[in-house]
Amino acid sequence: MAKINDPRKIDSKNLLLNEDYELRLQLEEIREAITQVIQKAANEAIPLAKRGPKPKAWWNKELTKLRRDVSHSQRTYTQKREATSIQEAYLEKKDFLIARNVYARAIKEAKKKHWDEFLEKEDPKSIFKAMAYTKDLKVERIPPIQGDNLETTFSGKCKAFRKALFPPPPVTEPPNFASYQESYW
Repeated sequence: MAKINDPRKIDSKNLLLNEDYELRLQLEEIREAITQVIQKAANEAIPLAKRGPKPKAWWNKELTKLRRDVSHSQRTYTQKREATSIQEAYLEKKDFLIARNVYARAIKEAKKKHWDEFLEKEDPKSIFKAMAYTKDLKVERIPPIQGDNLETTFSGKCKAFRKALFPPPPVTEPPNFASYQESYW
C-alpha cells in the first residue's frame, strides 16, 4: 500500500480504522449530551402512565397458585392420556377435575369476600357505586310505537310490530263445487 502523506487523508484513514482516540472521545461526549437532552425533553413532555385499579380486584396470590396447579394437572393429564393406559389417565383426569373445581370454588369465594368488603364500607360513594353495579340497565332503545293506540310496553310494541309486519292473510270465499265436472281419464 502506498504511503499517504496528505494530513487530511491520514485523519480519514485513522477515523476509518478507529485509531483516532481523541475524536472517538469527542463523539462519545456529543452522543451522551444529545441523549441527555432528548431524555430530559421526553420526561418533561410525556406524562407518565398512571396505573388504574386492578381489573380483577378480588384476585390474590392463592388464586395464582391454584391456577398454576390447575394448569399443571391439565398438562399432566393430557400427556398421560396420550402416553399411558386408560386407568392411569383416569387418575390424572380425576386430579385435574378436583384441582379445577377447587380453583373455581376459590374464585367464587374471593369474589364474594371482595363484594362483602366493598358493601361494608360506609363511604357514600361506594353505596351509590354498588347501586349502579346492581341496577338493571333499562335503556329504552325502541321509542313508543303507534299501533291502534300509543304502545309503550315491550309486549305492546311487539304486538304492534307483528300486526304491521305480518298482517292476517286475505279471506277467500269457499270453493263452489256445484258446477264441478269430473274428468274421465
